[in-house]
Amino acid sequence: MNIIGVTGQIGHGKSTFARLVGECAFSYQQFESGQVVTEVANAWQAATKMPPQPTQAGLNNWISLLPPIMWDIVHAETDKTLLQFTAGDQQQDPSMFDKLYQYAELVQAQPNLLRETITAENKELFRPLLQWIGGYMVKMVNPGVWYDEIVRRIQRSEAEGHDLAIVTGLRFPGDAERILSARGIIVRVIRNDAPDRDQTDPTEREQLTIPYQVTVHNNGSLAELAEAACRLHKDMSQGQMQVAYYAVEPSVV
Repeated sequence: MNIIGVTGQIGHGKSTFARLVGECAFSYQQFESGQVVTEVANAWQAATKMPPQPTQAGLNNWISLLPPIMWDIVHAETDKTLLQFTAGDQQQDPSMFDKLYQYAELVQAQPNLLRETITAENKELFRPLLQWIGGYMVKMVNPGVWYDEIVRRIQRSEAEGHDLAIVTGLRFPGDAERILSARGIIVRVIRNDAPDRDQTDPTEREQLTIPYQVTVHNNGSLAELAEAACRLHKDMSQGQMQVAYYAVEPSVV
């Protein structure tokens, strides 16, 4: 099975490129840490009876629900005392907790959010929660918590007969390490005219440090990007990967 890990900043076309590569394959499955994080978030919300108070004590009480959820979904063993935080933790790295406080304040004002299932269509409402879970579990449980689970799912996919696995949304160097250890390659998608977004989020900062083997320049039309995606897939299948692919080849001066 061929495995591609896709990284890049928000808005640079990672999801579009992943879909286009998949369309070039005979049979593929796409995976994203965000899918796994969303499963955890939905289970956490379902286990929550009352909106959490946006205080250290209130949030620690809410966090105490997470360990069995993490075990059920990602096979990660942890303990509430490892996940709960102190005033010192918060003072040392306030950005690690800003998103959690933000979401707690949101559900205080809109308690019905706790009863909603998070989907691709409404996930923007829940982005602070998803970002906090995604980054905090990497820091407090283990750096590969999401991608160890994704590798398990890729192995099942291969056993089911799929010939390509595409993993999108890599945010941390440890994510790339798990994909590389599974004999995958890391592709970074770049679109130079896309604005940078949310660099205050730790996961967005960390993804800039991810090592990659191939760069895809999303510098043309959708059709041109599709052609570049198929060139990459063909080269990968033949073991002849290039270091860079362009939707529109740069002019030679």
